[in-house]
Amino acid sequence: MFYEVLQTEKAYRVQEKNTFLITFKAGANPTKIQVQQMLKKNGLNPLKVNKVVPHKKRKSRNGRRTNVTISRPTKYYITLKEGETLIQETNEQEQVTN
Repeated sequence: MFYEVLQTEKAYRVQEKNTFLITFKAGANPTKIQVQQMLKKNGLNPLKVNKVVPHKKRKSRNGRRTNVTISRPTKYYITLKEGETLIQETNEQEQVTN
């Protein structure tokens, strides 16, 4: 499963506590245990995994006739051991292009 680390203001605030906010691609909705096992395979030691399911948005189409519900991706708060991170750090030399 492929996950994406969210880079929002709220995500940066919780990173101070060594907690990272991730989502998965559409259609993938793993359980907390599956997320924990996946991270352990990648060499990380999650201390805690919290799953947050946001409410669905309601949109109207064709005026008032048709209402559609749009689901949003499930968010996972991953708390890691001190010194571990989900964010890939890049060297400054690689970012400089000639």
